[in-house]
Amino acid sequence: MKMKRKTLRLILLKISSFPNLLSIKSIVLSFMALIVCGNIELSAQRLSRDLNVDLLVNQVGYVPEAAKRIVTKGKRNDKFEIINLETQKVDFTGVFQPGAGDLGEYSTGDFSSLTREGSYYVKSDTLRSFPFAISGSVYQPVINLIVKYFSMQRCGSSTTGYLSPCHLDDG
Repeated sequence: MKMKRKTLRLILLKISSFPNLLSIKSIVLSFMALIVCGNIELSAQRLSRDLNVDLLVNQVGYVPEAAKRIVTKGKRNDKFEIINLETQKVDFTGVFQPGAGDLGEYSTGDFSSLTREGSYYVKSDTLRSFPFAISGSVYQPVINLIVKYFSMQRCGSSTTGYLSPCHLDDG
């Protein structure tokens, strides 16, 4: 028994000779105990290396005076930010409104009051959207693609823009 006490005293003496080690260990252990017991809630910025493109927008873009909305899955009451791609500054801030429908719960955000032309994306926590544009001529490139598609799908080749005769043997 005397030997155990002597060994215990020797161990305590050695540990006490390293006060920094003892204090760091006790702080870490105390902190871990508080976390495990649930007395401390850790709050930190959520980081993600993956791009969570879960905020849905019209990827073609919006006309400045048109209604502009974001949709995302689940109920969210978070704020969202519309970020200008060129300046990386926030041009609009809003709050999601939760809703429910036949296909489940969703949330929408309205940013119709943003009428400044430019290229933007939406960010909320670790979620973001694909880039989109606000412009008076935002639909022109899409219209050009559709017209080009129709000209490629027509029957007969044409360099003048007029159809050459085809389907002459259809009866």
